Amino acid sequence: MEIGVSVNLTNELIDVDISSQKMSWEDIQAALKAYKEKRHYFVLSNGLLQKTQQPTTEQLAQALHDLNISFTDFIHGKLQFARLPLLLLC
Repeated sequence: MEIGVSVNLTNELIDVDISSQKMSWEDIQAALKAYKEKRHYFVLSNGLLQKTQQPTTEQLAQALHDLNISFTDFIHGKLQFARLPLLLLC
């Protein structure tokens, strides 16, 4: 499972974009939800089962947790927030 995350700084905002060429945003959400619920598998939008324990899913879930961001905050894989809270983490 390949998931790409891009982070761009523009003025005082941070734009975060999560996407995959092989998975829809709904499938990425399902993977993160299953990981959070400690389930071993989740169902893709095409009906196939996918293992939850994938390095990409684990890394993405950990990064979102560390930044105190919920995957439900994203709209179609995109999130924009003020730069200040991130700077306070450093």
